[in-house]
Order: sequence, then C-alpha cells, then structure tokens
Amino acid sequence: MSQAKYNKGSGKTPRIHTSTKLTLRDDPFENRRYWFARHCYKHRGELTPLGRLWEDAFEKLEGVSLKDYIQFAKENKLGEKYVQN
Repeated sequence: MSQAKYNKGSGKTPRIHTSTKLTLRDDPFENRRYWFARHCYKHRGELTPLGRLWEDAFEKLEGVSLKDYIQFAKENKLGEKYVQN
C-alpha cells in the first residue's frame, strides 16, 4: 500500500523500518496488525480455518513475514504501547 494512504490528512511522515520498509500505521490499524501478529505467533505451526499456516496467513494479509514484523514491533516498542498490565 502506498505511504500516502496512511498520511492522508495527518501531515506526518511515518517512520520507516529500513530493512523491511514497514511503516507505523495510524493507531487503529497498527493496533489491529500488532494483535493479529501476536495471534499468528501464538498459533504458528497450526492451520487456519482455510487450511494455511498462521504465519503464511499473516504474510499474505499484511505483505510482510511474521518474523520481520516481530522484529519491527520490537524495534518500535509496540508491545509497550499496546499491552496493558
């Protein structure tokens, strides 16, 4: 997806992770992607209802491997942002 779609009206340039070209999305979208990644990681090695592996489903829907997204999330401290104690 284009960077402009996420910037529309915000006037902010998202941070870009150089190795994977991931960008931080607006909060509701990034929050959803973060929790989907956690679900896929927890169930990695298992099949989705459609018969594919959860890590493959994440890559198909998000356009980036689960491994790369986990690295991106750690570097951007998304766990601290979205996980409430």
